[in-house]
Amino acid sequence: MKNKESTHKRVILNGLLTVINTKRLSSNIIEIIFKSAKAFTLDPLWLGPHLKLLFPDSNGDLCFPSVNDENKVILQAGILEKARTYSIRHYDPINQLITVNFVVHEQGLASTWAQSAKEGDVIGLIGLGAKTNFDERKVFILLGDIAAMPAICYSLEQAPSSQRMLAIIEVKNESDIQPMQLSSSKQVTWLVKQGAESKLSQAITQLAIHHDEDIIIWGGMEAALAQQLRHNLCDCFTHLSKDAIHLISYWRIGFAEGQFKHRN
Repeated sequence: MKNKESTHKRVILNGLLTVINTKRLSSNIIEIIFKSAKAFTLDPLWLGPHLKLLFPDSNGDLCFPSVNDENKVILQAGILEKARTYSIRHYDPINQLITVNFVVHEQGLASTWAQSAKEGDVIGLIGLGAKTNFDERKVFILLGDIAAMPAICYSLEQAPSSQRMLAIIEVKNESDIQPMQLSSSKQVTWLVKQGAESKLSQAITQLAIHHDEDIIIWGGMEAALAQQLRHNLCDCFTHLSKDAIHLISYWRIGFAEGQFKHRN
C-alpha cells in the first residue's frame, strides 16, 4: 500500500440509509448506525472519508439530485438546503452499516433530525468521498474540534499499522472523549475546551516537527479557527509548504452548510 494511489475520490450513490440504532454517547454526541440500501466499497486509502447526506423535506420526501454523463451531481433547486456533509465514524462492509456521530446543537437541520431519530427512519445518501489518502512515506498530524473528531478517530483506527500519525482533538467535555486501541505508530492528545478560546492554537506551537520529515497537517474545525491555525502553522513552521497544510472549515458560527467556504 505504500506507494499505491487511490483510483477515485468520490462515489455517487443516490441511495437510502435506514436507521438501525441510535445511542447518546455524551450530552454533545449522538451516534446513529445506518444500513445502506445500495452496496458500496469504501476505499481503504481514504483519510477522513465523508458522506453527503440528504434529509427529508417538510412533507417527508427525499428529492435526490440528478447525475450527468460525467458522473457529476446536478443540484436542483431546494436540494442544497437539505444536504449536509458528515464524516464516517465506523464502516461495516459485510453488513453495509455506516456509523455517524452527530454533534448536538440547539438548532440545525441535521442535529434536529438526529435528536428525534428512531429505528426505521430513512434519509438519503447522495455519495461519499475524500480529499486525502493515507501515505506511509509521510507523517500525518491531525487537528480538529469535536466536529472533526469522527473523521480523526476513523483515520487513526483505519490507517495502515505502520502509518505514523499524531492527533490533537479538542472536545467540549471529558465525556466526549472516545477510547481507541491504536498501534504504537499513532498517538492522540485530547484537549477539553474551557471557555470560548480554543486550546488548539497553543497546542500546535508545542508540536515537535522535524525538518527532515515529510509532514502533512490535516484538520477540520470551525471556519474562523481554521483560518487562525493556518496562519499560526505557517508562522511557526516556515519550512512547511502551503501544500502540506490541509485545514477544512467543517462549520461556521451562524451559518448553515452551503453558506460558507470549506476551504480557503
